[in-house]
Amino acid sequence: MRVRNRPAVLRTRYYTINSDKEAYYYSLIVCHVPFRNESELLFENETTEDCFIRRQRDLRPLQGNVSAEQFNHAELIIQQAVAHATALNAARETDVGNAPMLCVGEQIINDDDNFCEDMEERSVMSDECFLGSIRGLNIQQKDLFQKVTTAIENDLHSQESQLLLFITGGAGSGKSFLLKLIVEHIKRCYAPTVDILLKPNFVEVGSLTGVAARQIFGKTLHSIFMLPIEKKNTMTYKKITGQRLENERRKWRYINWLIIDEISMVSYENLRIIHLRLQEYKNNDKLFGGVNILVFGDIFQLPPVKGHWCFVQPPWFSAEVNLWRGGQFVAAVFFL
Repeated sequence: MRVRNRPAVLRTRYYTINSDKEAYYYSLIVCHVPFRNESELLFENETTEDCFIRRQRDLRPLQGNVSAEQFNHAELIIQQAVAHATALNAARETDVGNAPMLCVGEQIINDDDNFCEDMEERSVMSDECFLGSIRGLNIQQKDLFQKVTTAIENDLHSQESQLLLFITGGAGSGKSFLLKLIVEHIKRCYAPTVDILLKPNFVEVGSLTGVAARQIFGKTLHSIFMLPIEKKNTMTYKKITGQRLENERRKWRYINWLIIDEISMVSYENLRIIHLRLQEYKNNDKLFGGVNILVFGDIFQLPPVKGHWCFVQPPWFSAEVNLWRGGQFVAAVFFL
């Protein structure tokens, strides 16, 4: 017997009107209609659907031409709109000018253990946790958060502007903390723009290794961009076509942000393939397909296993645009 560190979550079977009609209506009745004896809920020979229609006024005032599923959908839309407003208002309140200044040598470290780690990959952070995390940002983190918010607002207003940033700092400076907070912020800001029934994704998060990707609830760059395997120090890029390309373009239809962690391990050769893949996915000839790019990492940590540093363009690519300098990744943000 051991002490539970997380609160227990009651799990019940989920029914739909198509999979099990009787069980679906009965679950609604049992959950939302007060009763002392379960056998008294239904009349004799009465179906659960008839009982639900008869007692729907006990659940909530419903219009005759609107189903409970439509109400649930409407509630989700309202929740998204509230989360959207919460995110933008919280970002506007992060006024760097009013933030307390740091003394020389002082360091603010955001501990990942306090960052709601119990959320799953695509789950939504509570407003309390989200707002508390924003209030815990230091001056430089707030400045970066504002830049991301400005880019989001420009995108939502159809203003063509691309944000390409390199965020660096030593161990314990809060890079992973800020990365996860930005991902949540992006989801909240874009959620009301697309019907939730489409299950859209607005940001892709990746890292070169599986361990690093798991830490940020992301995927490996090889799985996202189909990076080729290096053979004899060469890396051949092949375009994707047909149904695979169609599937990727459908997947990336609403994705306007890419976040890469541990950028020091990504070679320039891999960065170039990511650039070309994004042009394919978005059907856009702009740098990185016009997608906003945030790269996190410490250049003084692990170098690429093979290839050149991400900021060093090989001589044989000199005729192409320099992805690092052309993308203004040199405008790095250093955390205290």
